[in-house]
Amino acid sequence: SVPTVTVITGSDYQPSKSTQPYSYCEGVMKGLKNAGVDPYGVLMCGDYSGGFSSSASQTGISEIKSLISANFGTVNQQIYAQGNHDPASSAGLTSSGAHDTEYYGVYVLNDDDYGWYNGDPNNMNDGMGGHEATIKASAESMRAYFAKKLSEGYDKPIFIATHIPLHNSFRTRAYKDGQYAMHIVDVLNEAGAAGLNIIYLYGHNHSGRSDDYIGGGSIFLTRGDTMF
Repeated sequence: SVPTVTVITGSDYQPSKSTQPYSYCEGVMKGLKNAGVDPYGVLMCGDYSGGFSSSASQTGISEIKSLISANFGTVNQQIYAQGNHDPASSAGLTSSGAHDTEYYGVYVLNDDDYGWYNGDPNNMNDGMGGHEATIKASAESMRAYFAKKLSEGYDKPIFIATHIPLHNSFRTRAYKDGQYAMHIVDVLNEAGAAGLNIIYLYGHNHSGRSDDYIGGGSIFLTRGDTMF
């Protein structure tokens, strides 16, 4: 029989005040520990700072790692996918592609592969990951990964750790986020229809009052809590 393992996921560790994200994340980690969680892995989906500097992102990653270590000790695997606030030079980011474990698969789709702002290529915040040619190439890399899994008869869950969602949102109107998502969607649908168990994890959509109904952009519900 295959043992059950626990995976912690999260995204957008972004400060509006220097102490705020740490205290929120600390509360989440303590709540999980008190609930008896013993994670095998951690999958974080980008934006480890509110700025656009590698030093800020590195600090954010280090803070998350310190909280994980303080509450859970050594964790078998930790993934830190790149968000749009994280320069590729940020130390601690996980490389794109496959990072499979004994119990589940992980495919990292960094912001440089599938990025935000599919708009003006001359805009300073318009990373190459937002352009159609880049996203098409990323989709083909994913297709090759899935094809290998299918040929192996792989029957374990596969997590896609990324930052940008696939659906339209207010960001699609404002920044054209996800304008070329169909290339990723097609590959995911094909692989899912062929029998793979794929779980798509993302972040990014945490502003624009889209989550006011549960208390805002920083909220954690523990065992026994309800949304309504």
